Parts: sequence; structure tokens; C-alpha cells
Amino acid sequence: MGTFAKLVLLVALLVVGTSGASRAEPHEIARPSLIFIETKGTAQIGPNAKLKDEIQTQATGFVITDDGFILTSHHLLDEHIKFQSLRLSITGVQADYDGDRLNLTVVEANPFMDLVLLKARLPHGETLTPMKLGNGAENLTPSTKLYTSGFPGPTYQPDDGYFVDDQGTTPHLKQVKFSVENGQSGSPVYLEDGTVIGVVKGSLKNSDTGAVIPQKSVFVPIELAASLTSHIRLKELEQRNRELSAAIEWLKKAVGDMGDDIPEGGDAHSRIGTVEDHIEAVASNFNWNAEIDDRGDLRIEYRKLLGGEIQIENIGLLVTPLYNQFAYDASLDKEAVSPIELPPLIANTKKESWFTRKEILDKDRRGVFIIDTFREKLNKKLAEETIKAVPKGTAKVVSVDVTIVPFTEPQQERGAPVTLAITCELSECLNK
Repeated sequence: MGTFAKLVLLVALLVVGTSGASRAEPHEIARPSLIFIETKGTAQIGPNAKLKDEIQTQATGFVITDDGFILTSHHLLDEHIKFQSLRLSITGVQADYDGDRLNLTVVEANPFMDLVLLKARLPHGETLTPMKLGNGAENLTPSTKLYTSGFPGPTYQPDDGYFVDDQGTTPHLKQVKFSVENGQSGSPVYLEDGTVIGVVKGSLKNSDTGAVIPQKSVFVPIELAASLTSHIRLKELEQRNRELSAAIEWLKKAVGDMGDDIPEGGDAHSRIGTVEDHIEAVASNFNWNAEIDDRGDLRIEYRKLLGGEIQIENIGLLVTPLYNQFAYDASLDKEAVSPIELPPLIANTKKESWFTRKEILDKDRRGVFIIDTFREKLNKKLAEETIKAVPKGTAKVVSVDVTIVPFTEPQQERGAPVTLAITCELSECLNK
């Protein structure tokens, strides 16, 4: 085999990898990453206070890194929080109910998105099998087949169905045509290749009767877990960047050694261009976050792995609220969250009303946008919409989740949603 042919073969392996192995079934891909999770705790308050391990809950989680980070539903912990549990223990069993038990700890939580990140304490040198995280649910269609699997009790249960076209509903939840049972909350929702695009929240219920609607479930899109998984994605990008940088250096040296043997525009040049395109994709990756400061201004910031010319000068915003009303659920015989969806509060998608970047920091890796008096504007909008959506006196406790979606140039494409959570009593929230 000649030098040029060897180069083309090696570049092909670097860029597209090897293929030819038979494709595994979706549930076979997911199963090694599934964790059956159980919690136990002793309530400090309530009718069963001081009874040892009286509070017990269970859910399904899935591994997202080989060193033991696990994603699941936050409502696994709701009863413990409500009754102020002492001696809380969280344990998990990998893949099958009768496997070795892992001790788990809470690393970070986002109760507003009903997500929590756990960490398994692993023996030295041991690893877990992670699932690949996707980029979200924005491109799903009603013909997209989706899969899930988890543990409704000690029994492993897989299922599949199709995405439900829920255009116009809140970005917090997406619908899918399959059934889930108690214990399957926190299960991954994944594509045929095993890529995770969401986390199961639970079955869809009739808002009037509280009865479960057959073959209808809801999941949280995986992009809304960004606040919990951003460091993991950054680690993946850094590793990919190192691999691609090494590939480019090797290729440039190989091409330089061959000199004029390769014609202009030949295969080797196009392969190098492909690898460099991957580097550009890494440089184009933006991770967003948002917060309201003490003055009431909204600070939106993007972070990049690499600096350079690819920056965002202006953004538009889509601001969507979701009220979580706590009310008695007859089917569960306890209080549960009942979401109330509201229309977007702010949707300045017209370019003339976009916001200009205020500053760029950290060697061109961070861009900052400031929206003045955002708290005041938000409260005014919330007050107007609450009068319509929540009858006076009916909400016991309401948390307000505000999802901010930045629109970016040049095609006004949506960026990844940024969750800005505001929690308060309804009356207090409107007076802040």
C-alpha cells in the first residue's frame, strides 16, 4: 500500500471511526447504565415522626460518567425534604435488582426541573458504564421512536413508543406515547442508538380527575439538565479537542513529508479540512447560564471551551413561566405538584429589540449580556398572567420556573434553554 493510500485510510479512521459491527438493541445499550435507587429516612415532623426508616422512596437513575455520576428525578427526595428526614440513606443497584449495592450521595439538585445529580462511591479502580447524552428534544417529530427502561419495583421493565407533537406547550416537559409506573421516574428516554434525550418525570394525568391517562407520559428534555451536567460535557469536549488537535498535528506533518505528491484539493486535504471542521465545532460550543442580581438586573452569560473569533454579539429572549401548584392528589393520597402552564411573558424575537453584549472576558471565552430592571419587568408580567391563570386563594404554595431561551445570530436559532428558578409564596412572588 502506498504512502498516500495509508494516509487516507488512517485519516478515515481518525475522522469517522470504525464500523461494521452489528448494532445493539436500544435497551441492551441502556441496561448496563441503569440504577435502581432506594432511599430511607426518619421523619422529624409529621404523623410518623421519629419512626426509624419510615420514609422510603424509590426511582430509576442512569449513569452519565464512568466515575459514578448518576442522573435521576428530584421528587425521589420530596418526602424526605417535606418531613425533614434524619439519617437519610440513598443506595443504588446497578443493572439488576440483585446486584452489588452502591452508596449514593447528592451532588447537586435542580428541584424546579425535577432533576438531581447523585454520585456513587466506587471501590478504587472500578468504573460504571455511562450513557451518551444528546443535545435535546428540539428536532423530534411524531414519527421519532423513543425508548425507556427502568425499575417499577425490583423488576426491570423496558418500553418504547413515539414522541407526541406538543408544539406550543412548555419547554419544561415533553410528551411520549408509553406508560411508566411508580419507580420508573428518573429513567432515561433515549433514541435507537442509546443517546439520552430526556429524563422520565411520570405519567400524564387528567387535570380534573387526577386519573392516569393511558399510554401518555412526560419527560424533562436533557438540555434542561445543563446546570447539573455542564462540567461533564466540558470534560468530554476537552478530551475530544485533545484528540482532534493531535490528529491535525499528525496529519499536517504527514502531508508536509509527502510534499507535492498530493494534488491540490486531493483526498488528504479534504480529510484535514474535515478534522479542522470538528475543531471549529468545539470552538462554536456555547454553555449558557442566567441569574438576577441584587439590583434586579438579569445577567446572561455564555461560556466557551475555546476563545477566538466565534462570538455572539446580540441575543433575543423567549421567557416562559411555569407555575407549580401543590395540591392534594387523590390517586397518590398525598400532596403533589400540579403544573400550570402559562404563555411566554417575553418574546422579543425581532432583531431590532435584541440585547447587545456588554463585555467579553476570560481570553474571549465568556460573553456577558445585562438586561436592566428585569426583575421589575418580570414581576409586572407575572402579576398580569397570574390573575388569569391562578384563581385567588387556590394555590397553597407556588414555585415559578422561568425558562429563558436565547435567540442568536445569524439565523435566530434557539440556543440551549437556560433555567432561571424563582421560588416563593404566590403573594410574595408578585411583590418582590
